[in-house]
Amino acid sequence: MVAPVSHSYPPSGYGPWERVAHDLTEQLVAMGHDVTLFAPAGSVTSARLVATIETPLDAGGADPRLEEERHLSVAMEASQNGRFDAVHSHLHVHC
Repeated sequence: MVAPVSHSYPPSGYGPWERVAHDLTEQLVAMGHDVTLFAPAGSVTSARLVATIETPLDAGGADPRLEEERHLSVAMEASQNGRFDAVHSHLHVHC
């Protein structure tokens, strides 16, 4: 699951795309699927978490475009080894 990185997981307030990605991830895990979530460090999930960036974009700090590129790069590189049956992206860019 390649999640948006604008807000933390689960989002505590605003974060509609993050909420959908979080809820879908949690339900898939509850159904017995082996799910990996690519999201910011500190995210709370029942899935295997791969922290792609240190903080969500709404926390400020680093260049948002650079952070999104880093996030996408980590997720896509990990998907190249054939370990995943599917990659579900919630990003606004095409993977």
